[in-house]
Amino acid sequence: MYASLLTRRYLTRRVMPLLASMAVMLCTAMIIIIWSVMTGWLGLVTDAGRTFLGDVSIYPPQTQGMPHYETLCDELAALPEIEAAAPQLETFGLLSFPTGQLQPVQVVGIDPVRYHAVTGYADALFWVPPDPPMDAQMRSLVRSAEQLLEDAQSSAYAVFGREGTDAQRTADLWRSQVVEREREAAEKFTQAARRADELGMTHDKFDVVEMFRDRADAAERAGRLAERIDLRDPPDWAMFEKLDDAIEEALRIDYRVGLTEATRRAGESLSLRIGDERVPAMVMGIEVSRYNKLQRDGSYIPRLPILGETVTLGILPVDKQGGTMTPDRRQIRVANEFRSQVYEADTRRVFVPLAWLQKLMHFHEANRSAADDTHPEAVWTDGVPRVFDLPEIVATDPARITTILVKAAPGTQADVLRDLVAAHYARFAQTHDEMPNPAFVHVMTWRQQVGPLISAIQTQRTLMLTMFIFISFTAVFLVFAIFWSIVSEKVKDIGILRAIGASRAGVAWIFLRYGLTIGVIGSIAGAILATIFVRNINELHEFVGQATGMYIWTAEVYQFARIPGEVDVVEACAVMAGGILFSIFGALLPAVKAASLDPVQALRFE
Repeated sequence: MYASLLTRRYLTRRVMPLLASMAVMLCTAMIIIIWSVMTGWLGLVTDAGRTFLGDVSIYPPQTQGMPHYETLCDELAALPEIEAAAPQLETFGLLSFPTGQLQPVQVVGIDPVRYHAVTGYADALFWVPPDPPMDAQMRSLVRSAEQLLEDAQSSAYAVFGREGTDAQRTADLWRSQVVEREREAAEKFTQAARRADELGMTHDKFDVVEMFRDRADAAERAGRLAERIDLRDPPDWAMFEKLDDAIEEALRIDYRVGLTEATRRAGESLSLRIGDERVPAMVMGIEVSRYNKLQRDGSYIPRLPILGETVTLGILPVDKQGGTMTPDRRQIRVANEFRSQVYEADTRRVFVPLAWLQKLMHFHEANRSAADDTHPEAVWTDGVPRVFDLPEIVATDPARITTILVKAAPGTQADVLRDLVAAHYARFAQTHDEMPNPAFVHVMTWRQQVGPLISAIQTQRTLMLTMFIFISFTAVFLVFAIFWSIVSEKVKDIGILRAIGASRAGVAWIFLRYGLTIGVIGSIAGAILATIFVRNINELHEFVGQATGMYIWTAEVYQFARIPGEVDVVEACAVMAGGILFSIFGALLPAVKAASLDPVQALRFE
């Protein structure tokens, strides 16, 4: 009973213990925030790292390639542990854009249907319309709002800072042509947001309703800034620049809302309709062309049109012996762009139809003659070729690819699938001619391929957590210093407790219980603070960025537009337990000191 009474009294009547609780709270919150953000980032990178890899991949020697791949894919897909299998052909190329820009790229030939079944390729297409698309009413609202803002911007440049005019007339002109137009534009964007909400225009890549609400807020902010501008001399150009930025923010509409289903279908099929026929087309990473400007919110604004444009792709084919063949250059149109949020893929990779690339690389099905290195010889009569001695066709070389991607069925582990695929390939190679030797074929899981990247982030997370845990030891020393001070001040009180029958363990328990209470209060408060912070971290980041102009988390660096913010309950409980143990550990030595005091000497203490 006395332990509970003294603990409550010490806790409520002294300021120093509250400071110790605050130290525990801040340390607990700091570790939970760091752990949540770093773990969330690792999860995003891990999920993105699997993009376009499948669960298991088969890699034969690059120059030799792999024949009979259609049969092998069909056999693999028929296994109960496998959901789908898809072939792909990889090589390096040089891409030439209409602007004259040259870009080295990794060229990947795919069958888009089978490839999507393994990797979800179509889900990574960036230029896709919302579902459902904008209707006529919404298009009218958006066009009207944009026109109002553009007129307001032009009027602002015309009216602001003008000299030699009546001040009242200038103010009336400013209000009618700038402020009122911005307010009207804000209302139209708000109506567009309501209409989008009615239509259910949501998409996994962007939220149309939220986008129009943001534009309405920006237009409203522009109206408020315009009202605050003093039109008298000297002109407030700094405020005018803020107004101009707010108008530009309101005008920044996501280009995707105006797209049609034809753009999506072109990317999904790797083909474009030109006239009455469909022609092969390319899908490239969103950063390959450098034609798109990345925004802070993760969206892109096209600087130059690229969809439907013709680019030139140069390939250097390689024969089976590893020797180079005659370079080939072909023109191909751009059907769409993808965003995988994997830097190497988004800046270097392009997809083309598999059959189209096979012909370019001489990996397509071809007839083999009795003497591949001879040429037809013509019999000449009077200078005119009459008869050709064509070589005899003795066999047909099957088409080849360089990789097979495999997707596991639900419940199948990647490591188990890898062993299964390797064993099946070894059996398949024994019954089919010209298959690469299984000893030189690599069968790898997706984690083995992206392991270095994930390991680097895991190491960084561990390093940061270790560093912040060491920093959190300051709470231990603070608790220790406060309790040591309390024990030194309460020597006579401790002597009285010992004189009236309190045991050494009972005296020690008073201070350990005191430390436990501080730890529990500080840890719970820290967990609550961290949860609130993490759940609102993107809004706080945007607020600080707008106030200071400094954005720590940017899509350009981290490839993800939003900071991952999700507190794991198990991790939070572990950190709270650590905060409580630290507090008890900090109170341990002072508790031992108090318990070891001699009651006679303690009563005589001055």
